[in-house]
Amino acid sequence: MELKSLVPLSLQKVIDQKPQWTLGVGRLYGEGIDEVLIKNNYKKNPKIKVVDNSLLAHQMLHTGRIQYTLGYPFEAFYYNKLLKSPGSVEYLPLKDNGDFVYVVVACPKNEWGKNVIESVNLVLNNSKVLDEIRRGVDRWLSINDQNILVGARRKMIETYYPDLTK
Repeated sequence: MELKSLVPLSLQKVIDQKPQWTLGVGRLYGEGIDEVLIKNNYKKNPKIKVVDNSLLAHQMLHTGRIQYTLGYPFEAFYYNKLLKSPGSVEYLPLKDNGDFVYVVVACPKNEWGKNVIESVNLVLNNSKVLDEIRRGVDRWLSINDQNILVGARRKMIETYYPDLTK
């Protein structure tokens, strides 16, 4: 794979060293990545194709219409399986982002929103629920990726659900 020679990967390095390649993006991707996309005028750049969703980006990747896309590690595995082309797309991590990102539930600042957040926290403050979520995610990850997440998951539980560590 041509990108392995550029490791450690940064999005800007790929854009600079593979100018003949087209990137397919479906959204902004968070701290680190967004700055590179904006700097490269992603909405008007002919080497960056903005698509409606990650499925479309992966369909274009599988058919050779784009050469790379951005997404979560499990997306390569999932879309390879969905599009019946096992192993044809693999992911390589970018150094632009942190090791993991926080996903939050946001609600309006009113009584209803407060009740929703309390309900979500109540559900998540259950080790069986968190284990079920972990198993659901892990089925789309390689063993190596599952092992990489062990420390981050432990830190997340210790930080946000300390009662579960007792």
